[in-house]
Amino acid sequence: MASSIHTRTHTRWEQVAKTDYTMANTAMAPHDFAVTESYYIFVMNQLALDLVPYVTGLKGPAHMSKSSLHSGFVTVETRRVCRVG
Repeated sequence: MASSIHTRTHTRWEQVAKTDYTMANTAMAPHDFAVTESYYIFVMNQLALDLVPYVTGLKGPAHMSKSSLHSGFVTVETRRVCRVG
């Protein structure tokens, strides 16, 4: 996936700090995350996308992804990105 840019802003929406981070080996942008004083924490669901049936109209969006299983459990990875500033 392309680089993600996380920007911290002041109460007046002025940029205070910026962190560039590339999320490699991800099929979709993460939508589960947390923010602490020191880190951005992202929960990365390990998904594989099968776009051909979706693009051809054979499957809907909910049916184009498959979760990777390990010992019967869905594989989830967390990534910590240091906050600057």
